[in-house]
Amino acid sequence: MRQEKLLFLADNPFYTKRFAHYVGRRCRNETVKDVAKELRLDWSTVKALEIQYMKAQLKWYPPPKPKHSETLPAG
Repeated sequence: MRQEKLLFLADNPFYTKRFAHYVGRRCRNETVKDVAKELRLDWSTVKALEIQYMKAQLKWYPPPKPKHSETLPAG
């Protein structure tokens, strides 16, 4: 048996990437607990969607590489 991979679904197959993005944006300004309560979702579900959002943000906007002078000395 094979399953079709739908590109618009989030890592959790019950939610879309767009909804995961919405939840992640909400978590930037509110607590995970408040977002979960308002959206009537489990705390762990909201946390997983927020993590997916943060990973997508790092993919699109990677952190700047440190300059040679900013690296810590070995030892």
